[in-house]
Amino acid sequence: MHKPGDLLNIGLGIDKTQKYAVVTHILDNSCVQNAELYVRDKILSINGVKLKAKDLAKTLGSCNEGEMIKMGILRDKAPLEIKLNITLTEKSHCVLTPDAKSSQETLKRQKQWALPK
Repeated sequence: MHKPGDLLNIGLGIDKTQKYAVVTHILDNSCVQNAELYVRDKILSINGVKLKAKDLAKTLGSCNEGEMIKMGILRDKAPLEIKLNITLTEKSHCVLTPDAKSSQETLKRQKQWALPK
């Protein structure tokens, strides 16, 4: 079991301010990327159990490495189910955030990597 609440251990960042968790970023070569989870997907359930955004970290934190789970998601208003094999990802301190002090051209490029607020 990995540390509850640390979704970056599986390569996932979420917005917990909405009813369901919305994917904000995915680390390269992570298990969530390999399962084809995408930025802006809404995570609705784990193994058929519906859960709210605030409960996702605790639920995933109780999974063991190597465990296969079914994740119910909503992508572009279409419900889908993906299989996710829980594997831990190398920790990273890299966070992509647009820098308002940059030139307009640089700012435009940076915004393509960040989820709009």
